[in-house]
Amino acid sequence: MNAHSSSRKEYNSGVVPTTHTTKPIRPKADPHLQAAGERVKAAAEELERLGIADADGKRVHTDLPPDMRDGVDRDFGG
Repeated sequence: MNAHSSSRKEYNSGVVPTTHTTKPIRPKADPHLQAAGERVKAAAEELERLGIADADGKRVHTDLPPDMRDGVDRDFGG
């Protein structure tokens, strides 16, 4: 026996074994987690509305803004 197993045996020698276990507690709904999920969903919808992300949440790559692309009618207000 090594030093660790002998110390465990001495430490646990006075413990009475029991079959009683505590019942697992089901967690309650966390309002902060729910609110965070709603904020994330709103932010994703805003990014999609602005054309920064697509419906899958992937970033939309554009080299130039829409008004600077070739073939677009530009109105500079003049």
